[in-house]
Amino acid sequence: MPGDYQDPRPISQQIAADLRAQILSGDITESLPSFSRLAAMFGVSVNTCQNAVQILKEEGLVSGHQGKRLTVHSPDVLVVTAGMYFEPRRGYLKYEPIGVERVAAPRDVAALLGEAEAVVRNQLMLVDGEPVEVIRNFYALSLASGTVLEGRKPVVGGAHGVLAEMGAAPVRFADVVSVRQATRDEMRLLRLPAYASILQTLRVTYGAEDRVVEVSVLAKGSHRLAARYEVAVH
Repeated sequence: MPGDYQDPRPISQQIAADLRAQILSGDITESLPSFSRLAAMFGVSVNTCQNAVQILKEEGLVSGHQGKRLTVHSPDVLVVTAGMYFEPRRGYLKYEPIGVERVAAPRDVAALLGEAEAVVRNQLMLVDGEPVEVIRNFYALSLASGTVLEGRKPVVGGAHGVLAEMGAAPVRFADVVSVRQATRDEMRLLRLPAYASILQTLRVTYGAEDRVVEVSVLAKGSHRLAARYEVAVH
């Protein structure tokens, strides 16, 4: 029964989760209460509250030191509209290539592409030099073999332009969004704090006759980023 459930997390993680939720919702802005006030609010020791706040500091949601104001930093919201990224509070966006290779596609990707082998183009999206998202774009080997999609150089005009030239122009995409723990590579590339999870988008891009022309696995730290989808209602 729900009433019998005991949260298995350390108390400091539980408190950090409660504070994080209030920061993300906008109920806590500008600054946190003092450590002594937090201790009284949660009925725990000051040391436990310090450990909780340290978690939020590692996530970039809070800054400050003992005896000073604990400043709250509102999270950035990643707005997705028609498949394009736009961040109203952020600046210069850059894509950094991190490898192109032929691979045995993950089972879910292979099922979507209809082929066991694929070409994957890996890149890192940075905003103002800060890593934000790891991008893995998969293409069926029969489609990408011997084309610029398999080349090491950046694709001039973007992959979708190349697909259009190949007669596989994208016409729509569908997303499946989930949360999971980060892989070791994602932790390293995104410089994630220990308690952060990944917000993953599995994006399937379709061409004519519902042919899957690209499958993308987009991974970003969920501790400070959210995805908002805007869909017109007709």
